[in-house]
Amino acid sequence: MTPDQPKGTSVTQHLVEFVHIRLPAGQEEEYLASRPGAVSAVASAIPGFVAAPVIAKGEDGLWTDVWIYDSVEQAEAA
Repeated sequence: MTPDQPKGTSVTQHLVEFVHIRLPAGQEEEYLASRPGAVSAVASAIPGFVAAPVIAKGEDGLWTDVWIYDSVEQAEAA
């Protein structure tokens, strides 16, 4: 239970995976265009997939892609 959680309620825990990617020059647009299909494929194949809500490019050019699963096992299966 968390400090601000009312008594008698439960907390759902998920595994959040932060994938860091450095894309070769000129491939960012292609990668971003292919991401929705990759997310759909994982959603179809992995029952414990929850969401891939964020992809962001840092100032250093490194991309961070966030994927959420119900468990470690489901993340590893993806």
